[in-house]
Amino acid sequence: GKSNSKKTFDIDPRMKGIEEQARKRFVKEAKYQQQIEHPNIVKIIDVDTDKEPPFYTMPVADASLEEDIANGIVNSSNFLKCFYDIMAGLEEIHSYSIYHRDLKPGNVLRFGKEYAIGVTSLTTPGMHKTSDSYTAPEITQDLRKASIQSDIYSLGCILHDFVGQTCRIPCNEISESSEYGDVLLGATRMDP
Repeated sequence: GKSNSKKTFDIDPRMKGIEEQARKRFVKEAKYQQQIEHPNIVKIIDVDTDKEPPFYTMPVADASLEEDIANGIVNSSNFLKCFYDIMAGLEEIHSYSIYHRDLKPGNVLRFGKEYAIGVTSLTTPGMHKTSDSYTAPEITQDLRKASIQSDIYSLGCILHDFVGQTCRIPCNEISESSEYGDVLLGATRMDP
């Protein structure tokens, strides 16, 4: 069988003040994720909270979506299956009132033919999230504003990677006149 991958709690030195809060969250989210049985949620095999630092194990992915895009495996003609997998994973975590907060191609993993997302990320409410080009504007200031809408913003940005006609400006609305224009704008409105 395949080997497992180990993900250890590791925190940026600048965040030392909230280390305990972030550590608790890491463990809580890993345990949450461990209980979810869904083909589009990364499977957590084992959570070890007794070790310092705590860690969890998960299956080794075949690739990330980011790698698959770079290698031409997923492109503008065949991205829908992957996109539906991400949507199904989001729908599942949102049904538990969990928000991803850091959805981007590097965090979408492929196992065989299925893409899956994880819910554990080392972002803590109240913390600033460094804005990347997939982050909703409202959570760059405060992660407590994370919501279904902020994940949908990120989803719109991933869609744009495949169908976009213009360069994307981080934290802005995507306004394009194409068959996906309405969807892109709806997903990336400045007002969540």
